[in-house]
Amino acid sequence: MNHKFSVIIATYNRENYLRQAIDSVLAQTFTDYELIVVDDGSTDRTQNMIQSYGASIKCIRQENQGSEMAYKAGVSHASGEYMAFLDSDDYLLPKALATYNKIITELGAPPLIIGAQQRFVQNQ
Repeated sequence: MNHKFSVIIATYNRENYLRQAIDSVLAQTFTDYELIVVDDGSTDRTQNMIQSYGASIKCIRQENQGSEMAYKAGVSHASGEYMAFLDSDDYLLPKALATYNKIITELGAPPLIIGAQQRFVQNQ
């Protein structure tokens, strides 16, 4: 099945952050997407955490080769018209994919969209 977006997360030993990244994708208001998580040979409990999501995400596991190769593996398994890359320690705001789709529709399918980064500082 083809989707508008393939959201690809590459991860390596990020069990403490990855759940927030995955949950932010699953909470999107725009739902025509697939989520692909590439575990780049994690040695912690990252793989178990990914598997806890079951069929709601596509999981790929490979030997550690670096994030570039992990993203490349994700793209090779993607069916989306557009790729959206998300680092495993980041997250998407709930309307991110809806906003990307609006930009694509209104601007006639631009080849690249880059979202702005917003930093959050935790008060201690």
